[in-house]
Amino acid sequence: MELNGLLLFSKLGTPSELRGPVERRQQLEVLARETRDFFVVRDKQGRVEYANPAAREHFHLDERGEGPFLMPLLTPAELADLNEPVSARCSQPGQGGEMRHYDTTVLPYWTVDGRRNGTLLLAHDVSHETEQSLALKSVSARLADLL
Repeated sequence: MELNGLLLFSKLGTPSELRGPVERRQQLEVLARETRDFFVVRDKQGRVEYANPAAREHFHLDERGEGPFLMPLLTPAELADLNEPVSARCSQPGQGGEMRHYDTTVLPYWTVDGRRNGTLLLAHDVSHETEQSLALKSVSARLADLL
């Protein structure tokens, strides 16, 4: 999955090119703040520890990333005890009632001493691409019927 935020990160430089922890943290904060992709960190109990502004806005979370419920935002994998990344296409109604489609990846993360610490959700809205693909299939089917 190719996320806009990951493309932006490549413009910032690789971690070895970053000058130090303070600069690295500032650049990662800019990345998380400016991307329109969703970035959500959960602790091992499933509570949201951090959600970037795009995720907070979309899922109606407060500044701390907390919402009125402890449930998956897009995929049940967010609350799973993962050992490896899980990628999936998810759909849910948008704010206007239209169906929205997302490419998601849920990654487990661990502490430096190897204990599981929670999950990281990355999600990219692919609704426009999905709608174009469905429209193309529809046109292709009509053309096949005409022929």
